[in-house]
Amino acid sequence: MTTEAELELWVKHLGPVWKGPMAEMKKALAACYAEAEARGVLQGASHTTVGEMLGFLGEGFISPTQ
Repeated sequence: MTTEAELELWVKHLGPVWKGPMAEMKKALAACYAEAEARGVLQGASHTTVGEMLGFLGEGFISPTQ
């Protein structure tokens, strides 16, 4: 995430939970990627998809929509 639109979403989702409980930060990160993908703002051929981010966050992670 490096474009202005991507970073705005990062701040929107991660700012309120920064340095908070890890579970809340993971949920915010997943929500950030979900919104970025839904808006179509993820840039670059190698951008991380929501599915890849959920996999990175770990098995058993509950997505922000659940």
